[in-house]
Amino acid sequence: MDENQSLIASSNDSVRKQKKGYTPVRTVFTTILLLVLVFYGGEYWGSHLARDDASITIDRAMFDDELLPTLDDDYVPTGSHRARDDTLIPIDGWCYDHPNNCIIPPDLSQPAFCFCSSSDHKACWCQSGQPGEYCDETSDCVIPKGLDHSVCRFGGGDAQCQSGQPGALCGQTSDCVVQPGLNHSVCREDKCQSGQPGALCGQTSDCVVQTRLDPPHAVCRKGRCQRGVHGDYCGQNKDCLSHYCRPIGTCGGSI
Repeated sequence: MDENQSLIASSNDSVRKQKKGYTPVRTVFTTILLLVLVFYGGEYWGSHLARDDASITIDRAMFDDELLPTLDDDYVPTGSHRARDDTLIPIDGWCYDHPNNCIIPPDLSQPAFCFCSSSDHKACWCQSGQPGEYCDETSDCVIPKGLDHSVCRFGGGDAQCQSGQPGALCGQTSDCVVQPGLNHSVCREDKCQSGQPGALCGQTSDCVVQTRLDPPHAVCRKGRCQRGVHGDYCGQNKDCLSHYCRPIGTCGGSI
């Protein structure tokens, strides 16, 4: 072997030794990296699975009255207002579990009514007692302005608190507020009336005086308040702006 071959062999041996020394270091580094990924990756996926399980539990609880009270406080569904036996539930709060825990609304002397939908018996919410809110009895409603008592009436669906204003449901005259231009309230066909032209009436005093008529007076014909214009019902000439009440009982003329 000549001198050049000896130098080449010596150089190759050095490279092989360096590679053999590097391999253990790389192996150890790779092993540590894998262990870190496994450890933190397991915590990451585990936390996500825990949150997913909690979400599933909440979804089930919204439809399972036995499960909801057992949920941890950290996972109470937003807006559910879940209450324990000694907790008051605010207006519009969910009250299925505790129907007697609704707060006492302003202008009422008793806890708010816990209304449950007829289409979903678990859709239950505390009512305010204001007109338009659901009720079970008269005492569930506030007394509207202009009345001396509250009104809770059925209108073909669930019972609701009434305002006493025109269009509101009524069972008697006193369930309606006296309207401007009238000296008494009017309840006709289970609805409060305004006394304005077109409103239901049973007598002349149920209608507002029409100042354009000469002399000014109210007209109730065919069960409705009249204006006196062409085509309106009339009983005499003065019921019409044209001063002409045709024999068929309607106002003639061009007015």
